[in-house]
Order: sequence, then C-alpha cells, then structure tokens
Amino acid sequence: MSRRIRIVGIGCLLLISMLQANALSAVIEYAGKVNDAGPWGAAFLGTDGYDLYATSLPGEPTSTGGVPFGPVRLTLLPSYVSSISAAGANSYYRSNSYQQLINPQTGTIVHAGLTYNFSPSNQEKGLLSLAIGPNPPPVFYVGYLTDTGDGAWDYPDALRFRQTSGSGAGNSGLVITDQDANFGVDFFFFKVSQAAPGDVITISGYETQCGVNWCNLTAAGLVFTQIPEPASGLFLCLGLAGFIMRSRRGR
Repeated sequence: MSRRIRIVGIGCLLLISMLQANALSAVIEYAGKVNDAGPWGAAFLGTDGYDLYATSLPGEPTSTGGVPFGPVRLTLLPSYVSSISAAGANSYYRSNSYQQLINPQTGTIVHAGLTYNFSPSNQEKGLLSLAIGPNPPPVFYVGYLTDTGDGAWDYPDALRFRQTSGSGAGNSGLVITDQDANFGVDFFFFKVSQAAPGDVITISGYETQCGVNWCNLTAAGLVFTQIPEPASGLFLCLGLAGFIMRSRRGR
C-alpha cells in the first residue's frame, strides 16, 4: 500500500511540475496591424510604454552611425519589460525627411529614426531582444513601428517574435507584411501571453528591397499596451480614434 501511495505521490508531483511548466510557457501570436496611425500613433497606442529610436528635432541634420539606437532614444518601458537590447541591430539613421511623431514625453514634434541590422543578407536575421521583468500581466501587446522612412527598403518584408530564453518556446511564426510604404506610420502588434520574469523575446525578420551590399532590417520603435479581447476590433477603434485626434488637431 505504501509503495502505491509513493507512486501516486510521485505521479502527482510530476503532473504539477508539468502544469507549472506549461503555465509559464509564453504564447506569442500575431494580433493585427494598425495602418496609417499618423504622428500621434506612438503616443496614443503606447499606453504602457514605448521605445523610439534615433529620433531628431526639426532642423537637426541627418546622421548615421554604427551604434544601434542613435544619439537620442525616447524610452519609457513598462514595469514588465526590464530592457530592450540589440540582437542584430548594429546601426542607426536619423533624418528630418522621416515622418513626424508626437513625442510621448513632451507632446512636441520629433522626426522618427531607425535602428537596423546592416548586412547584405536578405534572409531572416535578428534585430532586437526584450527581457521580461517582474510581474508581467497575463496578456500584453507589443507594437512594431514602421512606415516612417523613405520607402519599401525601410519596411520589413516579414517579422517574427519568438521566445529565446526562459521556459517554453513561444513563436509567432513569420508574419508577411504588405509593405504599405506610404509614410503613414504603421504598427504590427504581437500578443504575448503567460510570459514569466526572465523570459527573453527576440524580434527578427527579413528585407528583400536591397541596395548594393545591403538589405537592412529596420525598426523605428516599439510600443506596449494591455487591452482585452477581441484585439482586432479594439485595434481598429484605436486607429480610428487616432485618426479623429489628428483630424481635430489639423483644423
């Protein structure tokens, strides 16, 4: 009898361990796109935080260099993200010819910039990693900011969010973008569920609009938010609200 009890006890412990491991396995899914969010997009959609790369003030000269995030990086990370670091990003570009954004910190105008993976490869490659901090919410969304630059070569062909550290192997799969490169400011949102402190999510993708010896995978920034399901309908509402705000500001 005692042997049976021990066997049952061991079985229960194994089951509990499996359930705990499953509960801490991050699930990453593509949630949808906010198209043509305009200058207010980052301030309006980044309700939990944001990370905007290589921004410049009106009138500042164009500059580029071999560091990932440029001389000015506008950052306010949510408590559940401890850091965002380069995972392939190795250069920046900033220019007043890039789209205007509303600085979420001050409400004033800045010009978007880019961090990018400068390399000749048009295959999938890494760009950024974000580390999950303490007490992450059950569900949050990360928005990838693009369509702020000079054309399709500043707009990824495809994106992937995947867990590269921690318990589990969440993976959105490669998401093909439509490369609607009309300077409208677009956000591709990815839903992260069941993340645990210490998890690392790596962002990768590829670009096929290339120059001589370069196919740059770029990002203008990331934003963070928590919204309930259904995500698609609420993202549509957020985009509509942003459009209304821009229209009123333009009057």
